[in-house]
Amino acid sequence: MNYRKIKIYHFFLALLFVSSLALNKTSFAQQSLTLQYLEPIQNNYTNPAFITDYEWHVGMPCLSSLSFQYGNSGFKYTHLVVTREDDSTYLDLDNFIDVLKKKNNLSVELQEELLSYGMKYWDYYFTFSASDKVSAYWNYPKDFFEFVIKGNGEFLGETANFNDMALKVTHYREYALGAARELNSQWTVGAKAKLLFGKSNILAKDIDASIYTDPTSFDLEITTNVNVNTSIPQALTDSDVDFDFGNYFWNRKNFGLALDLGAIYKYNDEITISGSLIDFGFINWKSDVKNFKNENVIWTFEGIDVNDFIGKNDSTVKANLETFKDSIADKFMIDESSDKYFSALTSKIYLGGTYSLSDDEVIGLLTRSFIFNGRLHPSITASYNRKLHEMISATASYTIINRNFGNVGLGFVFNWKQLQVYAATDNIFGLFMPDKSKYYNFHFGINFVFGESLTNAVPLIY
Repeated sequence: MNYRKIKIYHFFLALLFVSSLALNKTSFAQQSLTLQYLEPIQNNYTNPAFITDYEWHVGMPCLSSLSFQYGNSGFKYTHLVVTREDDSTYLDLDNFIDVLKKKNNLSVELQEELLSYGMKYWDYYFTFSASDKVSAYWNYPKDFFEFVIKGNGEFLGETANFNDMALKVTHYREYALGAARELNSQWTVGAKAKLLFGKSNILAKDIDASIYTDPTSFDLEITTNVNVNTSIPQALTDSDVDFDFGNYFWNRKNFGLALDLGAIYKYNDEITISGSLIDFGFINWKSDVKNFKNENVIWTFEGIDVNDFIGKNDSTVKANLETFKDSIADKFMIDESSDKYFSALTSKIYLGGTYSLSDDEVIGLLTRSFIFNGRLHPSITASYNRKLHEMISATASYTIINRNFGNVGLGFVFNWKQLQVYAATDNIFGLFMPDKSKYYNFHFGINFVFGESLTNAVPLIY
């Protein structure tokens, strides 16, 4: 083994060691990992210290960055919906429950950049962008679905635990202003300040609930701790109120702030290491707020008296159902209020590095993690990047995420004069077979770039 190969081996061994410290849990879907070591301006999203080779750029309005991500650590669509030989389908509920782990997570993310601009000025590269972001994260335990599908008969003398269940759904607009600077030949640093305006939110955290089934009487002993906050336009909860798109998308009552920090260290001509903290911030929700809360409420459900429904006319049955629903609601003892609240953004941590094999070839390793409901969710990606032509750079990647080891990604950047087009995915098979995948995403965009490139080397190393 020559000296060059030894250096490559030690470089990746060090990064894999750091990654292994975090990869003892599963991860949600996140922004395309394959995109990290490609050339487009949007690399600045994952590390604000990234400085493009161009003097300035303008993003295609509404098309400079469009991304979608889905991740589910628990199950695939085909685990639940099974196709017979005659092409008919059925729900395999037993198989669905069997594939679930004790704790699972699901997420969906949508991001669209409305405006994007960047320029070099003196020793700095300044950027500005405006984006709409929608995300949904859900932690769910296996017991939840097992109880719902199979009923309490599966838990005689046992407790079904719904602890650590959490849900966060958020839509907000982001205005970001960033600056990056090369401090010397080795260090480049960057930061990005963000103004946030929330549009809607559901925040259900620390939901601890359990149901114990008495093996003799079959009574249910229910324990709940609920803390749910919502900021949802009244038109979405009240059918008598018309939805006003203008008021919704330009609502500025839910104000927030966030910060991105990043650094890039060029160890030598071959090795570059980078790290960043993204979306460290909060939103203060004030409009159309509803809060629902109870603390350690314990009560026993003894069943339904069927005499209230059998042989009764429709109006009586309806009245008895309403009485039953009110009785259940009273037992939960949920306090409702309209107090403003704060929600933290889902912060992301990136740690990665590249090794230049030649002027046109780079290999990279990237770990990325984020925190939701107090739990760290990591992932790891290895990539091979190559400049195929003066106008085309491409990458292939392999990602471990969501208890899934079959994620092969592809990406490319095409530059022709002032036009830049890019696309990337972490799971190319997932795009064509989403029903058989736990994780898939896609990121696409168009930019206009101006000013000559500062280097002819493959623009893939940071």
